[in-house]
Amino acid sequence: MEWGWQVKSKFDGIPEPLYLYVDHGVEFSSQSVDQWCGTTQFSEKEDHFYVDPATGKWDEKQLGVSGNAWTFLEKMADHYREHFTPDKQKVLADRFGLPVDAVLVDDVGYDPNTNAYTFASRNEKGTVLDIRRRKLNGKPMSTKGCKVRLWGLDSLSRAKPGSRVYIVEGESDRLAMRWLLKKVGRLKDVVVSCPGAGVFKDDWARAFVGMDVATLFDKDDAGQSGTRQVHAKLRAAGVTAKAWCHDDEWDDGIDIRDFVTHARKSKEITLTECHNDGIIKRLHPLELDDDERPTRPRLVFLTADQVMNTEPPGFIVEGVMPPGVIVLVAPPANAKSFLALDLAIAVASDTPWHGREVEGGYVMLVNAEGFGTFGQRIDAAISALPPEKQRLALSRLLITGDAPAIHRQDDPSLIIERARELDEPPKLVVLDTLARCMPGGDENAAQDMGSFIAGVDRIRDALGCAVLILHHTIKDGTTERGSSALRGACDVMLFCKLRDNALTVTFDKCRDFAPPDPMHFALQPHKESVRLVAVDPAAAIAAGADKLKSGMVLRALEKDGDWMSLGEIKAAANVKDRTARRALGEFVDAGVAERRQDGRDVQWRISSDESSRPTPANAAKGVDRDKSGSRPTRPNRLGRSQPTKLPSNKADSSSRPTRSIRGQPARPLRGQPPGPP
Repeated sequence: MEWGWQVKSKFDGIPEPLYLYVDHGVEFSSQSVDQWCGTTQFSEKEDHFYVDPATGKWDEKQLGVSGNAWTFLEKMADHYREHFTPDKQKVLADRFGLPVDAVLVDDVGYDPNTNAYTFASRNEKGTVLDIRRRKLNGKPMSTKGCKVRLWGLDSLSRAKPGSRVYIVEGESDRLAMRWLLKKVGRLKDVVVSCPGAGVFKDDWARAFVGMDVATLFDKDDAGQSGTRQVHAKLRAAGVTAKAWCHDDEWDDGIDIRDFVTHARKSKEITLTECHNDGIIKRLHPLELDDDERPTRPRLVFLTADQVMNTEPPGFIVEGVMPPGVIVLVAPPANAKSFLALDLAIAVASDTPWHGREVEGGYVMLVNAEGFGTFGQRIDAAISALPPEKQRLALSRLLITGDAPAIHRQDDPSLIIERARELDEPPKLVVLDTLARCMPGGDENAAQDMGSFIAGVDRIRDALGCAVLILHHTIKDGTTERGSSALRGACDVMLFCKLRDNALTVTFDKCRDFAPPDPMHFALQPHKESVRLVAVDPAAAIAAGADKLKSGMVLRALEKDGDWMSLGEIKAAANVKDRTARRALGEFVDAGVAERRQDGRDVQWRISSDESSRPTPANAAKGVDRDKSGSRPTRPNRLGRSQPTKLPSNKADSSSRPTRSIRGQPARPLRGQPPGPP
């Protein structure tokens, strides 16, 4: 029999990026190509909540707040927590057979719209990535469009040495186990709940590297099968865990909540005995069968849609340093340590780094070349900060003079263990230098370099931080020293070059974002050391050229003032072809000079914009850090103003495409005819 009607879903006709909003009660009243307008539960007025259907970003006009999908979930978690009133707390506690104080967890709330209890799932950094809802007699359901996640994963950052991490099955078991640990005084232990016995994902195991882990799954077929799956995946990530072994006399289906509830209500066993004898003494290594033992990582494919909906990693330093592997390369005595310290101070003090926003937090700096005058360097680096930021930087910048062997198996674990002693995971780990942190290893050997990279990856994956590696160039300063495996493995590679007290930083590789324009700094004296100050790019070019042959090219352009060919410039400046080409390319990039092309006829002249003609004296004046995070602008090759944060996507139609390779002058791209720069 065919019915003439069909139940309509609330998601019908809704773009997928808006599923999350609709699932949490947003009612859209109007729509356009660019924006959908509606009302959300935390709105003060109707029809003041706007969402871009293409990106999922939102803006609440009345409250003046905006953000992305994750910040929306954070707002909803706060909203649900406000509605988790004492009467609702008691109902949930009674349903789970627990005391009320067991359910008083920050990420538990109540959704009055659906009459369901909510459990906010966060990642290691504390970002809400899913809110599971559960009615009293129903099963928990994740937010539409969100992935299923572990609940309590953010608490791993608080795990201290000597603490244990328990993985349990379901939200009620986590609440029960947390309450038991509190009662027996094990406040440093951590409990994470898996949303189901058989849904533990391969990549979840990396979060438990270096920890003492135990699983407390249910006594049923699903729980025992899930336990073996979890242990196999943990072992593949290098984690050896123990499992809770059930007594044969226990009823089938018993879980950790049943066990704790029975101990709480019965006088046969105290809570301490429940923990020490009933749980701890029943933790044993789990023997895996041959077919369960991990032999190699699983080959997992994701759909393009899943990849597109994966949360981007963000930046530790905006547009410069993602949470990954960053390599800073320079010849010896070219201020790379000063640059690394400047970055470290910005992160530790939660201060914008020369106009770029940072994600502040702890910084662990391995100064393997020795302390020496490092204290004076720190004093200089923090001198421009306000007093409260100085104190914050000094308390969150942790330094060691010991040199760990990152290419050996145990030493990365030492860094991870020290990091877990902190209140929260560090945002940045600095290794100064690669050679000192690889004692006994051969940086030219792909095998040793591969072991070093594997150690760095362990630190990055376990802590979710950026790892900044300082490294040297070969003798001519054109490329990094050692095996090319380092270049292939890193996410960002920077080169810095010091010339006449002017430091230039160029981006040679950026894996997942457009490389920023070169950055220019001056070394400004401070007491017995120096500190970095940002300088105007055009002024830096002019200052550096004043004492070099490129200065002759600049003076030739200034003297003539009119359009000049390459031959005329070479003759007037008395320089060779290569010198003239390199200098002209730098001047055009910095907005000092202009370039035009008619067929194969190329000419240059000094910039017609008076304001863009810097003098060498201007380069000595440091540009103060912009507290608002805004970036200065510079003229592009056509004389138009553009931000310096990212290079323009619009190429000058009169110039051929170029690219910079390993800090060298710009060269033609493949397939382009040779010609002047």
